[in-house]
Amino acid sequence: MSAPLPLLETSYNQLSSRISKASDMKVVVVINRAAGGMTHGAENRIRQALHLSGLHGADIVKLDCGDYASRMAEIVEASPDLLVVWGGDGTHRAALSAVGLSASN
Repeated sequence: MSAPLPLLETSYNQLSSRISKASDMKVVVVINRAAGGMTHGAENRIRQALHLSGLHGADIVKLDCGDYASRMAEIVEASPDLLVVWGGDGTHRAALSAVGLSASN
């Protein structure tokens, strides 16, 4: 087997470094279970995807209904390093608004 190309080796090393740092990240995942198309195993699927990505120990926040804007504002105020939002249009709109308001303050 031939040696990896220098560019590929560098990219792999950078990716490995990012993944090792990712384990120290504060990750919050918001799941809106009331969103259309959300299935029963959503939480398990997102946990598995995060684990495979090297992101362990994520906080998972489950939304069912209610005031998404205030919940998102609380989540964003906690300053996560990574915010993952899985839901419908309203959930994403609330998340983007909360992040935008936080950035402007």
